[in-house]
This record gives sequence, structure tokens and C-alpha cells, in this order.
Amino acid sequence: LYMLDTNIAQNPAHHREITNRLYGGDREMRIRQEIVLGIGGVRVLEALGISPTVYHINEGHSAFLSFERIRMLKEKYQISQQEAWEIVWSSNVFTTHTPVPAGNEHFSLDLIRKYFTRMADELGYGINEFINLGQERKDRSSYCLTVLALRMAAQCNGVAELHGETSRKMWKELWPGLPVEEVPIGHVT
Repeated sequence: LYMLDTNIAQNPAHHREITNRLYGGDREMRIRQEIVLGIGGVRVLEALGISPTVYHINEGHSAFLSFERIRMLKEKYQISQQEAWEIVWSSNVFTTHTPVPAGNEHFSLDLIRKYFTRMADELGYGINEFINLGQERKDRSSYCLTVLALRMAAQCNGVAELHGETSRKMWKELWPGLPVEEVPIGHVT
């Protein structure tokens, strides 16, 4: 178990507070925590020489790890954004735990632009395409980490069989034209 802590002397005060309290603070603090968990988590594993073959995104909290993985693969192997995306997508597993819309993490588009414009450009997406990856078709006003995780993982599931069924109904709009029973969200138990 590796704990990520930003409260170290080398960090400026506004970075040191990020990991002080989970679920505390405003939306900006929350997105900063999600960045540390997703992007920072991948960087920690790389620094430790740990190379997972599969990454598990639990709820949407670490969904930004997909972008860091794409960035690292492009840099390390000199491959295209599309090739890196396919590797990441095929080796990500996502488990959703919250079968109600209000329980899924959403951020304003302003926060996404503030924290991800540079990364989106470096990855070859551009900020608009980056934003589209986290938007629901019916709600274009926010960025949803569950939507991002669903789009960035080849294997998606709910926890229990009923949860998988509920999640398929809840997220069916991400797969237009598919009958709800064919929406690719399974279940664990």
C-alpha cells in the first residue's frame, strides 16, 4: 500500500494542503485530489519500477490515470496518440459503485480547462476533444469522471448483478443504438 501525501517541505503551501482531508473543501480542491490520485498514482508506480499490466479504476476517482498512461507510453515508445490510447483502453478495468447520477463526480468545464489544457495539447487531443471524453450526451455542461472511466476502459462493471443492470440503464446513452442489455457493463458478484 502506497500513500500519496502532498504535505512535504518541498511543496508550496497550496500543494501541501491537497491531501490533508479527503472530501473536504471546494470543487477545485477535489479536482486537485483526483489529479494527485490518478496522475500521481501512475507516476509513483513508474518511479518505483512497478509496471502493472492492468490498471483498475475504482469508481471514477482515478480516471485521469488514463491520460498519464497515454502520455508516458507516447514518450517512452514514440508511438502515436491512437496507439497509446488503444493500449491504455485495452488494459484498463473500471468498476462503478454509485448507481445514482448525483453520486458520480462532475467538474465544471472551467476547472477542466484550467488543469488540463496543456496536457490535452501535449497528448494530441486538444482541449475540446479532451472535454468530450468526459461528457454525457445529454449533459454537456460538466465533465464526469464516470463517463471518462467508461470510455477509457475495455472492461467495465458494477459490483453486484443488480448494480450492473442498473448501471447499464443509467449509462446506456454512451452507447447509442445498443439495446440496454448489450451495453458493455457487467458485474463482479
